[in-house]
Order: sequence, then structure tokens, then C-alpha cells
Amino acid sequence: MKTVRPTLTFDKKDMKDLIAVVKERTEEGEKATIRIVGDEGIYFMPPWPVAGEKNPHLVYAKEADASKLSMEEWWDAKRATWGGDDGCEVIPVSCIENLLNAEGTTALAVDITPSDIKFRTV
Repeated sequence: MKTVRPTLTFDKKDMKDLIAVVKERTEEGEKATIRIVGDEGIYFMPPWPVAGEKNPHLVYAKEADASKLSMEEWWDAKRATWGGDDGCEVIPVSCIENLLNAEGTTALAVDITPSDIKFRTV
């Protein structure tokens, strides 16, 4: 039997805001990146820690938003997509920026398998 993994969706405006902050703070000549993290929920964040403050630049997946959903809800979505372990992957901004700028895009969809992360528009 094939395992069906739910698609994760991330708000377009929130993702564009995150990317703008990252690009603004990325040193000239360096590649702008963000992280997708599976921890308490699944979210995108800047590649650097924000010392002494809660990170205001987290963009949670609608289906695994630990800031809004019950633990049972976000944990089920995290486990079904990311798995039970915590971790992160570094993603070049260029991999998703064009998708977010495409006409008709309302959200970024992310499909995660044990060997791949794929991005598409919704």
C-alpha cells in the first residue's frame, strides 16, 4: 500500500515577507537561503538565529502550525510529512521565489518524501 503524505501549504504574503527580510540581511555576494524546519510544527525561518528574541519571521505550514493548532493536530501533520525526528533543510531562496511571484499563486505548496522536498504553487 502506498503511503499518502499530505501537502503542506504556506501563506504567499508571509513567505514573501520572510524572503524580503532574508535578502535584505544577506551579505553581498552570498546566496540568500531560508530553512524549512520540522520541530514544533513545520515552518520556514531565516538561516540565522535571532539572539535574545522570539523569531518573528517564522512562517508555519497551515497544516502543522504549532502556534495555532492543538499539539495533536500539528503533530499528526508533522509526523505524516516530516516524520517523527526534528531537523531542518537549507533552501536557496531562488528555488521558491519565482513560484511565489507567478501569476495566480495564492500559496506555496510543499510535498515532502523521505528523499525529496518539492515546491509548487497553489
